[in-house]
Amino acid sequence: MQNLEKKLKEIKSFDNIIAIDNSKRAEKVFKDKFKDVEFQIMDAAKMSFQDETFDTVCLSNSLHHMPDLDKTLNEMKRVLKKDGNFIINEMLSNQQDETRKSHVLLHHWWAKIDTIFGEKHDPTFFKDEIKTIIDSLELADYDLIEYA
Repeated sequence: MQNLEKKLKEIKSFDNIIAIDNSKRAEKVFKDKFKDVEFQIMDAAKMSFQDETFDTVCLSNSLHHMPDLDKTLNEMKRVLKKDGNFIINEMLSNQQDETRKSHVLLHHWWAKIDTIFGEKHDPTFFKDEIKTIIDSLELADYDLIEYA
């Protein structure tokens, strides 16, 4: 398993960053906190970008929020250039120390609350579930890197 820092250094520099989310609330957060990031309101399962647009695509702490995970991940794969970087950053439900277990339990409680109010928010995945999701993408190769 490679060191995360080493792996990130392998990713080339970038000219711009485009972030998407389907909520106006996220737009405000991005515009307030990330001045150098272009933000667009867009459904990740139906992106308006051309095929093979991006050198890197990334999804962070969002797998468990996707109404149609397969469609979203395949759409991300569609807009990724050949030999590009596909990054998934996701909290695991299992293999956590006591502090992180508390965070996971709190997160799962919020998932129940969000679901009651009609938002898509499942509990976070187990490590083997995430590996299965990644395997289903049929990427040329990948590294599974854990960090805390």
